[in-house]
Amino acid sequence: RFVSATWPLVDPNPFVPSWELDAICDHLTYVTLGDIRNLMINVRPRSTKSIVGSVLWPAWWWTDKPQLQFLAFSYAHPLALRDAIKMRELIRTEWYQERYGGIFYLDPVRQQQQHFWNDKNGYRFSTSLTGKSTGYGGDVVLGDDPHLMTEVKSDAKRNRSLASWDNAMRSRLNNPKTGQKVIIGQRGHDMDLFG
Repeated sequence: RFVSATWPLVDPNPFVPSWELDAICDHLTYVTLGDIRNLMINVRPRSTKSIVGSVLWPAWWWTDKPQLQFLAFSYAHPLALRDAIKMRELIRTEWYQERYGGIFYLDPVRQQQQHFWNDKNGYRFSTSLTGKSTGYGGDVVLGDDPHLMTEVKSDAKRNRSLASWDNAMRSRLNNPKTGQKVIIGQRGHDMDLFG
C-alpha cells in the first residue's frame, strides 16, 4: 500500500503492479522485520527496483524506526544522490507529513544532498561504491546497482568495484551482529558483486 500510495509523489510515470514488485516488497519487509540480514535482489532493468528499494523502503522504515542510519551506494555518485534527494523530498511532502510528521522531522541544520539527518539521529549517507565511505557507517548498508553494465565485463573495472566492497563497504555496519545489508541490481557477469 505504501508503494502504490507514494509512487505518484516520486515518479511521474504511472504505477504498474507486477509480481517482481511484490517479491521485492515481500523480501524488504522481511529485512525490516529482522528475519533477513543479508539480501541480494537480482531483477531486470526498469523493474522499479531503485524507487522501491532505495527511495520508498527507507522512507517507510523510518516511520517505525527513525533512528536507523542508512549507508547507501550505487556504482555512480549521481545515482546515489538522485535516490537520496527523492527520499528526502518524499519525506517533505504533505502526504507523508500528514501521516508520519509526528514521528520525526528532518534536522534543518544537517541537510545535504549526500548526507541528511532526522531529529532521532537517523540519517542517510549516499556515495558511490568506489567513493569515500571512511568514517561513515550504517545500521543498513543499501546498494543499488553496484556495477555499471557497460563496464562490468572489464576485469579491471569490475575488480575495482569488488575490492571496494571487500575493503570498505562490507565492513561499514554500525553493529556487525545486528546490521543488515541489501544489494539490488541486475546481473552483468558471472563474477560481479552478486556472483
